[in-house]
Amino acid sequence: MIGTKNDLEQSKVSKDEIHRYISKKNLLNYFFTSVYDNHEKKRKIFKSIVESIDPNYPLNDFSLFTDRDFDSEDFKEFLETFSICPICKKENHYESLKSIYISNRPDIVILREQLEHAMKASRDFNLYRKKKLNIGIPCCNCYRSLFNKDNN
Repeated sequence: MIGTKNDLEQSKVSKDEIHRYISKKNLLNYFFTSVYDNHEKKRKIFKSIVESIDPNYPLNDFSLFTDRDFDSEDFKEFLETFSICPICKKENHYESLKSIYISNRPDIVILREQLEHAMKASRDFNLYRKKKLNIGIPCCNCYRSLFNKDNN
């Protein structure tokens, strides 16, 4: 059961009624949420639903993003900064950049955080030194030629 509008001070249903219903129906999982809750809480809710349907479903890189997240200024800046390969100057694949941006894999999260840090530092570098610091993500071909690996 998922209770919504948890941000409102007044509820149409009392907490006692909710707990009686939960007990009566023997619900194992119940959540209270709001549209203002962060992604982590929403992710936990949906992950619990998936696990209750199929406990063996692989959820190690489970992420919960909406189209609206891809309209955010942060994502637009990420795309603008990293859309061109710094080596060959070809355009990086949108889906590859999006997968880096939304991944929950620990190694990719660290990479994304470092990229965002470099992105912000390059902006500050330009302001203080009157020079531009170029940063980027190599395209698939340049990555393979640099590291002699498949791009996974």
